[in-house]
Amino acid sequence: MKEEKLLDLLGQLDERYIAGMCESYASLPGERRTMPLKKHRRWARTLLIAAVTASLITLAALAVGYGIHRQRQAELRQTLKIDEAQTESYVEYAVPESGAAGSAVTLLSSIPDGSGQKLYVNISPVERETAENYPHSANFFYCVGDKGLWGAATPVLRADRTLREGDDIGAAVLEDAYDEESRTLTLFLHLPGQALEKELDANGQAEITILRLEEDEDTSDCELFNDWIFVHKDEHSCGSFLFTPNAPETRRVEFVPVSVTEPVYGRSAEVLALELSPTDAVWHIRYEGLGEENREVYALEDYVTQNAKLVFSDGRSLSPGGAVTNHYEPEEAALGCAWQEAVNIQALEAVYIGEIKLEIR
Repeated sequence: MKEEKLLDLLGQLDERYIAGMCESYASLPGERRTMPLKKHRRWARTLLIAAVTASLITLAALAVGYGIHRQRQAELRQTLKIDEAQTESYVEYAVPESGAAGSAVTLLSSIPDGSGQKLYVNISPVERETAENYPHSANFFYCVGDKGLWGAATPVLRADRTLREGDDIGAAVLEDAYDEESRTLTLFLHLPGQALEKELDANGQAEITILRLEEDEDTSDCELFNDWIFVHKDEHSCGSFLFTPNAPETRRVEFVPVSVTEPVYGRSAEVLALELSPTDAVWHIRYEGLGEENREVYALEDYVTQNAKLVFSDGRSLSPGGAVTNHYEPEEAALGCAWQEAVNIQALEAVYIGEIKLEIR
């Protein structure tokens, strides 16, 4: 905003509004009522000018040159509650102020969890029809290197949005993940840690490619879809970038072993420990018949994870939900849960499984 516009705006401030500020200040008790009313007016106008100037500068930064990439970075930081959780492992990357010509992929940010790396990227150009009809119009994937590691790249939706069968997914994508002016779509991808390590080059980096596949894409020339992805990577590429994995931020909490019982089948498990990162947790439990594939074991593992509650000293609480990964060692199972909003892992103060409070060692 030009200087004369700012001065003109400030000159239109109602004098009664400034006087009201002064009178409010003058009514304060004690020694704070020491400034003469005439100076109150000058002081209040100075403060008001400073406040308006700061607001206008902020709005100008958002409106001019902020760019969809920096805008999304700011939204992600807020959505993921990075500052609130004092998360140190979250990394934002340098981004261009405006979209590059042609097809482009821009890495926005990343955060490690107990099982890998979570990445957020912008891709463009993506037409409105594609976003509006997702996932029936097209799907997005990532692949790492020349073989082996690939997975889904999905639109980033609000943490508080819950989609049920029959809901309009496209409308949610348009509202949360798509910018029509720049034709940019924001995607999320999760890279499993152990698989990613195998793809790192001598510099500790991996090349990640984002692919777009139309809904009616013919993949019959390869027996396995995982082979097709790499054979046709170049012709379906939206762009690539180099990524260096971040060191994880974790806290291991060990419990005095306590037995919890699943009520339907009566199977019990000992809860041994919890490995907590800002956006995921791994439960370490022990039970008879470890790793058996039957409904009793599934019910027991689900009971432990789905009935858990984490309580933090900053006033937040979290129910991690069911396990999305599992790993079996000789004497215990490791069940991984994940969520979107970061938590302050150092603020954990209590853990419950149902009504049972676990005693932290």
